[in-house]
Amino acid sequence: VAAVTAKDKLRKMLGHRMEGGICFSSEKAGSATIAENGIEHVEALVGRQTPDMYSPDLSLFVLDAGIKLLEQNRAELLYLSLSDLVQHAHGPGEAEADAFHRAV
Repeated sequence: VAAVTAKDKLRKMLGHRMEGGICFSSEKAGSATIAENGIEHVEALVGRQTPDMYSPDLSLFVLDAGIKLLEQNRAELLYLSLSDLVQHAHGPGEAEADAFHRAV
């Protein structure tokens, strides 16, 4: 089982008492440890640095991490949770919203 969240506060709730799985957030990807998250070197796995908490890349990092975990057969069940930053900051049809949805 693996859970990847955008925000660390949700990761803490989902990972509470989780044993033997992977559970990390893109917010704190750079500091993930085997002991707390069941994985380390997340930035190397995804191929880029931990994104800014207030950027659309926070969600894209989650998706890219999920793809890498699947490619490496590291989880049979995968839960991915994205940020809703773009949806709150930009309306439908705005350039930023359209660019984010194309990236997704």
